[in-house]
Amino acid sequence: MKKISNFMQLYLEAQETDAGNEEWIDAMASDTKIILNDKPYKILFKTKGNDICIQNDEDMLTWYEYDPTQLAAKVIDPPEKVDGRFYIPGVKSLVGCPRVINGDFECTNCPELKTLEGGPEEVTGYYNCCQNNGLESLKGVAKIIGGDFNCHKCDSLKSFDGLQETEIGNFFICSYLKDMTIDGLKGLPPPENINVGKRKHKKPLKCDIELIRFLEASKEELGKLKKQNEIDNDLDQILININGWLDRAEANSSGRASVSLDI
Repeated sequence: MKKISNFMQLYLEAQETDAGNEEWIDAMASDTKIILNDKPYKILFKTKGNDICIQNDEDMLTWYEYDPTQLAAKVIDPPEKVDGRFYIPGVKSLVGCPRVINGDFECTNCPELKTLEGGPEEVTGYYNCCQNNGLESLKGVAKIIGGDFNCHKCDSLKSFDGLQETEIGNFFICSYLKDMTIDGLKGLPPPENINVGKRKHKKPLKCDIELIRFLEASKEELGKLKKQNEIDNDLDQILININGWLDRAEANSSGRASVSLDI
């Protein structure tokens, strides 16, 4: 299969057969699958208005308007907002996601997913992009996350870039940082952006102890550079941000760290 690095190009190529198909085609849908021109597809999401999202033959998202009275469907643009859990495992791109998800969002176990670009901009529940081994940064992540943010076991994650402006309402879950660099911490959100939800006074932020250990090691390394006057403004800001996290971190027996943020 030809490798295409640009996710938008990949999406457009995957949609070539659908893009010009504005006519209704034969279809029959149940609660779990839709048959389009005699070929079955699993339904990933279905709105109350019978708009259906499927994972097409190229592992991309395609939306259809389904008419059960005519047993027909046609390709449509993704909706602006959906209500409920939006779960899309195994996709190559998040292009085609609604802009707002009033519920939880999961794009897990997607080995060919390289970026979160094209994904939702706002998620009222949790945002779970864990176990995506090809994900190298968090560019495209939602700017508002009402619940937890989980990028656990993204083995190729090299940077938190993309997350720096995101507000996370509850817990920050991240581990397996074997490819993370100090420079990649530029995208680590400031402490005041974490645990901003209604429960902030009842529960502390939770993050993996591995992240705390990485921050401690990074602080030590940056401290050495600062003593040698070899630290620039960007790295100095990273150090300030790290101190903000570590000042509030306390490891517990569960293997995670509780970070109480008094904001």
